[in-house]
Parts: sequence; structure tokens; C-alpha cells
Amino acid sequence: MSKIKKNIQILCLLAINLFFLSSFVSADTNGFFFEYYRDQDLTEKIESGSKLKAGSYYIKIIQSGSSSLPTYISIDSEGINNDVSNHAIEDIGNGIFRYNRVINHDPLAIGHI
Repeated sequence: MSKIKKNIQILCLLAINLFFLSSFVSADTNGFFFEYYRDQDLTEKIESGSKLKAGSYYIKIIQSGSSSLPTYISIDSEGINNDVSNHAIEDIGNGIFRYNRVINHDPLAIGHI
């Protein structure tokens, strides 16, 4: 795995850290599995190696095991235009959660962290 690109924290009873690479990949961490999708129905998965540009995406968060249920998401992005703090995530059932991730152009986000 190469450079760390994004640090996502799901806030439950404790913070869970997830790191994304400069080229997006899905990840499994602390009892949650994360993937990016192009559509709200979570059918158009963004494959590993894809670069996220300005636009609207959906993060699918899958609970595995007995991890605490997440209710909020915080994202510390490169640059300043795309950070979010304590945004609610949607429980869509069966241990699956969804978050609408809007990415805006940010001249300070140049692919290095």
C-alpha cells in the first residue's frame, strides 16, 4: 500500500480510524468495511485505483462482528474544502450504513498527505 490520502473517523462510543490511499481502495478496519459508490443505491462500486474528483459519492459502511453501531462520520481530507465533522450516517439495515460524500474542488488537495 502506498501514501495515506484520507483519514476517516466513525464516531460511536470510541473513534475508529480508517485510512484511504491516494488511489481509492476499499478498506476493512476495526469491525467496519468501507467502499465508495457512484450511486445512492450502492450498485455502482468505484474500483480500486480510481481517483475521486469533485462530485457526489456514497460511502457504504458495513458492520462486521459485534462492533458498536456508528452514528456519525468525520473526514479529515487533504486541503480544507472537504473536511466534515460529526455528520450523521444513514442506517439502511442489516448492519449497512450509507453516507453521501460530496467532494468539492480544492486547490490545496494535490495528492500528498
